[in-house]
This record gives sequence, structure tokens and C-alpha cells, in this order.
Amino acid sequence: MTLSQKLRLQQTKTLKSGQIYSFVLEHKNYRINEPDQFLENSLISFFAFLDAENNLHHFNRLAATQPAKTKLNEILQIPSIKKIQIYEVTGASEQEMNSIKVDELNASEQEQVQLLKKLSGTFTVVERSSAKGNEVELEKYLTENMSDYIDSQDLPV
Repeated sequence: MTLSQKLRLQQTKTLKSGQIYSFVLEHKNYRINEPDQFLENSLISFFAFLDAENNLHHFNRLAATQPAKTKLNEILQIPSIKKIQIYEVTGASEQEMNSIKVDELNASEQEQVQLLKKLSGTFTVVERSSAKGNEVELEKYLTENMSDYIDSQDLPV
């Protein structure tokens, strides 16, 4: 069972400002300076708060005192993305997060839960409601903002 299932996160294709999301990006990983040497797919997984200007606020590590800010289109322009999954953190998810037994999770999941708790504690209900208003259709946003780079590894032979 994945962390998104344990926390009852809901997969979504529409992002709404003022919400917290879990991003899971799978991308191809190549040896540096040798683009023909495919290593393996890598996963990037993080929780982020989406503000009204399409900025993602997230913690890079547990020791961070302030959240980092990254534009949504910068995240989506990571080269060689194969798969994007976005899950919405709902009120039920936050209740589940508070009741989950952390010692039953692996080290990576424990860190993710702690980062989510830190993120949800940082953005209060007032801040979340004041950031509401924008909706981003993921498919439309991807076509407008992703780079036109075509990975030669994905072309049919």
C-alpha cells in the first residue's frame, strides 16, 4: 500500500489554489554526458501548497524553517518526465495523517508524513482560503508550459 493510499489522497487532474497536493513525477535517468546510457526511472515525490500565482510552497528537508517556493511550470519542465501523478490532500487526508502510526511506515514515508505535517501546519485555514480562486487544468497547463523537447528514446524505431 502506497503512502497516497494510506493517507486516502485523491488523484486529480485539476489543481485549485489554496490546496495542498502530493506530486509524484517519474522521469528517465541518464548517465551524465551520455544521453544514450539510460540508467533507470527515478521518482520525485513531494508535498506542496499551491498559491494563487501558481507557485508551489514546499519543504526540501525536515530541518528547513521556511518553505521553498517553486513555480508550477518549472516543476513540469523537468526533462524526460514519463508520468505525472498529482493527489489532493483533503480534510480526511489530514485527519488520517494525524492518526497514522508513523513507526509502521518505512523511512522515506515517515519523512514524507513529517514534511506534510510541517507544511499543513505552516499554511493555516485563513491562508488557504485567501489563496483560493484559481483552477489549473493539468492537461491544458502541460501543453502551454512544458518544453517542446522530444526525447529521442521515446520515438518509435
